[in-house]
Amino acid sequence: MDFGGDIGTLQRRITEVPEGAKRRVLAYEALDVVPGLRVLEIGCGGGQLTDNIAPYLGADGEYVGLDASEEQLDVARAAYADVPNAKFIPGNATALPFDDGSFDRVVAINTLEYIQDTSAVLAEIRRVLKPGGKMVNISVLWDHWQLHGAETELTAHLLDVFRAHCPHQMLPLELPTHFYRAGFGGVGHDLFTFLNTSMHENTFGYWAARILCFFAQMKGVSEAETNRFMGDLKQADREGRFGFFNASVIHSAVRLP
Repeated sequence: MDFGGDIGTLQRRITEVPEGAKRRVLAYEALDVVPGLRVLEIGCGGGQLTDNIAPYLGADGEYVGLDASEEQLDVARAAYADVPNAKFIPGNATALPFDDGSFDRVVAINTLEYIQDTSAVLAEIRRVLKPGGKMVNISVLWDHWQLHGAETELTAHLLDVFRAHCPHQMLPLELPTHFYRAGFGGVGHDLFTFLNTSMHENTFGYWAARILCFFAQMKGVSEAETNRFMGDLKQADREGRFGFFNASVIHSAVRLP
């Protein structure tokens, strides 16, 4: 999925709700950030993780955000222009533009599932990490990403179309093997779930529905169908039947010598 244009705007908006903020806190906690570290975020988007990391690195540390979208990077640069130990650069996760052993930590939030070659990106992450450096990844179990309240067959159809938005629907199940094969050890994980039972602009579920409909229209679903879907969800919200459920997995791993 290309995260420029309207989809990029929606992606940034969904990160601003409380569930998005909680996800960033979990990433920060898993990274074990201390002053003086150099931290790379792969797929930084609009740079929202900057606030959770850069202030705690001190003057001798650095946060580097990398993204393939110049539009997202422009947003990040404008938002964090006054943060002296943060910078944002373009790049490809399977060919990182950094020297070997450049970083103490690498983090990716909902990025790796969009990269076709998982082995290649983990090999690059291992290369740019120092021995003993830590990788933290958060990815969604997309088969359990569910919206409830609309007509059942229509919901199933839209979710089936949405499967094409990323190549790895259940990446967290495969990541431990990928980590070990890439030369990481100490692999651990925690499950992060949440449930929305209301639908408004400060809920993850509202923006998830918007993103789903946007992508479905890109794949040929009619605007009439997506409008009916959104209308059904809003009616379910009014009647107390709406629900959105998300399950993500936070993995951490250490680069072996």
